[in-house]
Amino acid sequence: MTIFKSKPDILPHMSLRNTADDLYANKNSFYIDIFHVPSGESVQFKAFVTQFDDQYQSDFGSEEVFGRMDTIQVYKGTKRQIGLSWDVPSASEFEAVQNMKKCSKLMNMLYPVYKKTKGSGKVLNAPPVFKIKFANLIRDAGGASYGSGGTASTSGLFGTIAGFSYSPDMDSGYLEVPVDDNGNIGAPGVHDISLIPQTISLQCQFTVVHTHDLGYEESDTGSNVKQINQNFPFGIPTPESPSVNSASPTNSDTIGAEVSTSNDNQLTGQIMGEPSNDK
Repeated sequence: MTIFKSKPDILPHMSLRNTADDLYANKNSFYIDIFHVPSGESVQFKAFVTQFDDQYQSDFGSEEVFGRMDTIQVYKGTKRQIGLSWDVPSASEFEAVQNMKKCSKLMNMLYPVYKKTKGSGKVLNAPPVFKIKFANLIRDAGGASYGSGGTASTSGLFGTIAGFSYSPDMDSGYLEVPVDDNGNIGAPGVHDISLIPQTISLQCQFTVVHTHDLGYEESDTGSNVKQINQNFPFGIPTPESPSVNSASPTNSDTIGAEVSTSNDNQLTGQIMGEPSNDK
């Protein structure tokens, strides 16, 4: 699938060779794909990633109980936020204009969808929510495809974006490009000159809202605790480990492991405020 094409066709039967980064991104699907859920529109950028961090934070509330030295820790949830920064360079005037159009679309996606009412009024119809995909690093672990394949609409992580930071690289400078009324490169001296950055730096903070189950689950008997999604979060399967609870005490190592697990369960109960089983 060809997504990136830095240079336009000269004639219908002849086209310029794509640049190396175009070919690499198209072949390996190494690009940042942002899908706007309410409109169904998407925008793609080649993955010149300058910063990537995937943060997980477990939230606990503290409750003080009379006669207890330590507070009871009440689990509220685990939040995931992804910070992503990337550069958008241009190999030609044509690509610079196309990148500028992509950035304009990106900024428009941050606003909600309105619905016209009878008369001249408008009401909010849908908030700006997104799906983002970048290779196997940002993707829905419960999607139909794995690795770097798929698109944001089918395999992207669902969530919200607090905003985009748009920063033209002043060292690279601007291109003076004549742009016609249709947003395409026009004839010099006939159309107005637009300033187009040669390189743009973009940054966003993405709050993930997972659409599949996470964590661990245990059987009806309370044994054999297993990870729910072995492909979470990066699409690399995690092999199952043997369950300590279901193991038979055939040697001293296994017996020691069972004792350790029992102690861990008691400590967990104390943190959560559950009564101890010790007599």
